[in-house]
Amino acid sequence: MDKLSKSLEVLKLLSTTTSETLIASNEKSRLDAVSISKEKIHHLNNIVDILCSPSLI
Repeated sequence: MDKLSKSLEVLKLLSTTTSETLIASNEKSRLDAVSISKEKIHHLNNIVDILCSPSLI
């Protein structure tokens, strides 16, 4: 899989996961800003890890 395909796959996964997380957060705490920020940071860390992985090089 080339880098572009892998990036698109990661972005699709992120958008799906983020939507589910926001819905769950909304149900639990009515969009608690700290929880959402932590989730976004977690997802960004995952993207950085994937993009820096040797399998993409």
